[in-house]
Amino acid sequence: MKLLNGRQAPLLIAAALLLALIAIIALRMPAYTSGHFCYPLDDTFIHLTMAQNLADGQGWGITPGVYSAASSSPLYTLLLSGGIRLGLPAMQLPFWLNLVFGLLVLSAAHRLLLDFQAGGRARTWTLIAIVLLAPMPVLIFSGMEHLLHTWLILVFCRLACRFAQEGKQNDLWKACIVAALAVLARFESLFVIGGALLFFAYGKKWGATAVLLLAALLPLAVFGYWSVRQGGYFLPNSVLLKAGNAAGGLAQLKQSLEEVLVFKLMYGNNTLMNIFNPKFAPTGASSLSGTTLLRLLFVLPLAMMVSGRQTARLAGILVTGALLHLALAAVGWLYRYEAYLLIGGIITIGIVLSEKSDVIRSWVRNAWVPVRIAVLFLVFMLCGPLLLRAVSASAMLLPAIKNIYEQQYQAGLFLREYYPGKAVALNDIGAMSYWGKGKIVDLWGLGSNEVAAAKLKKAYTLDFLQEVSVREHATIAIVYDHWFDAALLQRWKKVGEWQISRNVICGGDIISFYAIDTTAAPELRAHLQQFQPRLPKDVSVRYLTEQ
Repeated sequence: MKLLNGRQAPLLIAAALLLALIAIIALRMPAYTSGHFCYPLDDTFIHLTMAQNLADGQGWGITPGVYSAASSSPLYTLLLSGGIRLGLPAMQLPFWLNLVFGLLVLSAAHRLLLDFQAGGRARTWTLIAIVLLAPMPVLIFSGMEHLLHTWLILVFCRLACRFAQEGKQNDLWKACIVAALAVLARFESLFVIGGALLFFAYGKKWGATAVLLLAALLPLAVFGYWSVRQGGYFLPNSVLLKAGNAAGGLAQLKQSLEEVLVFKLMYGNNTLMNIFNPKFAPTGASSLSGTTLLRLLFVLPLAMMVSGRQTARLAGILVTGALLHLALAAVGWLYRYEAYLLIGGIITIGIVLSEKSDVIRSWVRNAWVPVRIAVLFLVFMLCGPLLLRAVSASAMLLPAIKNIYEQQYQAGLFLREYYPGKAVALNDIGAMSYWGKGKIVDLWGLGSNEVAAAKLKKAYTLDFLQEVSVREHATIAIVYDHWFDAALLQRWKKVGEWQISRNVICGGDIISFYAIDTTAAPELRAHLQQFQPRLPKDVSVRYLTEQ
């Protein structure tokens, strides 16, 4: 057991476990993707497209030369663009960056555990729990910004707690810099920073409170000002569109409270088994993520009650972040949005268990057996969703990669082959924009400011979508039929469909190909027929009868 007690051994053990799991998944992936590398989310390709355009001097957007704030993580997109400018392979770059950030997360977690004087065994099992329960391999293969975000949040929490305890100005300035970077990585960072601000204010550190608040809001203000000057909105389109239906004021507050205190808890418990049904996988994932965060809201206040002041401060910062995240942000969708809070919560629990290890061992030896069973049941009820979430995420990973490869990836290759540089109308813009390299009319609004504006101004009508598609010279559309009113689709000529099987991640299992300009229908049909032999064998193709 000496290996478990060495100062750096816990970190090395967890890193070795992570790398072993990554290698196993990498070896299995080719069987799902005909030997190609792919990601389990279309959103990864949005980052890649914007990074490539920026590296090529084509501005910040999905369409080369056209501004659109489609990325909700400016820092991550900038890092990708820098890597591409350095000549690194673009397609694999998100994976390798996330592998680096995954190891940095483990390192930051280990340093936190050392700061709080956790023992060797506690550090080892806590880091192993992070690898398996986050689960980190899924986050790495997602190719998104969430591990960058998590690393920055952990570094910030360490610096903020240390400053609150020791009052060293150097820690404050470092915390401010990291806070600014964390906000640029994910705007949800403001939730955790808000928790730190509350503790600073409670300790009457008014100067530090003001400086940290300024550091957190400054990057948001600078990005917003620049975005408006470019013709966009103050916040990225993705953030605005998710909040587009908010009522505002007291009505929105009431809705958020109902969402947190009623619907997410009940919804999660009522639909947990959906995660094993491909038809309902995204719904089950969202509810499971919500109920897992709610468990943190139960456990972290308990940790504050039984631990020392420094540990209670860390738990308080995270519970504030969890509450605000549940009320105001998204969860689910391959279990990535809440990962930073979950990892922080695991670290906090590991610290508390290490602090109370002697008490726990004594209680286990002396407690009445029925009481032990009751406590085990309570632990199971609290931890069950966390375990189920990890199993579900791991089970979804390779099928999700297969889904994206068979649908969005193939549609992108189709556009690259037959419509390179041409305007097309889409509702899922990632891989299709990355491979197609053309002008994108994003019918959902993420990559098209005009469509986003129409949604926000309640002018998102059939006539508007038809008008903007024609005006932008989009001759074809590739869409999910159920996302749009049939009256719009009837104005176009449907030519064919591709259907994937066992969908767990895509917006639908069928994508439809339309000729917006009906005279382009014969050409579109011919292109689809020419491309069909190159499709993966599990993709079903249907053509509409020519009229």
